[in-house]
Amino acid sequence: MRLNSRKTRILVAVTLLTFLLVVAASIWLLDLVNEQRTFGFLLSAELLAFSMLVYVYDRTTEDEVNWLKLLIGCAFLAMLIFFSIITP
Repeated sequence: MRLNSRKTRILVAVTLLTFLLVVAASIWLLDLVNEQRTFGFLLSAELLAFSMLVYVYDRTTEDEVNWLKLLIGCAFLAMLIFFSIITP
């Protein structure tokens, strides 16, 4: 499977949408008074994932998608989720 194929773009989009739904449910269940840092990290992850999703579908051709930018975005997502987990 080529990296620039339509099937890959759909897989990335479905993965990001699933991530958005899981983080949104996690934010909904948080106690916002006591867990403000966790809320901040999860909201940042939510906004970053949404911007990555828009980036994938904003490109007019499949060759315009820079997969290195998506990989860097995924690394930042992992970092934000890690920080939200270890935050007391």
